[in-house]
Amino acid sequence: MEELDFTQNWNGKLFLEHFSTCRLHNTDKYQVGKLLKITMRGVVLGNAEVVAVRTAKVAKFTDVLAYIDTGRHLAYMLTILKNMYSGLTEQTEMDHVVLRWKVRNMPTFNQLIKQWHDELMNKNAQTYITF
Repeated sequence: MEELDFTQNWNGKLFLEHFSTCRLHNTDKYQVGKLLKITMRGVVLGNAEVVAVRTAKVAKFTDVLAYIDTGRHLAYMLTILKNMYSGLTEQTEMDHVVLRWKVRNMPTFNQLIKQWHDELMNKNAQTYITF
């Protein structure tokens, strides 16, 4: 089974039943119905099925896609993609892939959720003034 690795859980999307990612166009890897092993920095999270794929050039990306995929605006997402893919241009074809979990490694997910929660609490503690 082919692997799809994440370095970050942008906007908590991996906690959802369905989640998306934007990757270099690859018709062999990103096919509706195909199962992929999902990892984050090499740690197995589980298996997910590709349920939808939309191919577009980077120039066609919008803030809407960026917010859905990363929780950030388009310029931020493009910075992420340029770090991932050094030769990225506006003409590069990318696949916006939507996946649905089939099997999850629940002990790992529980740990990720706790880390996510702790990070949010630390961020919010710095954001809000307490009286």
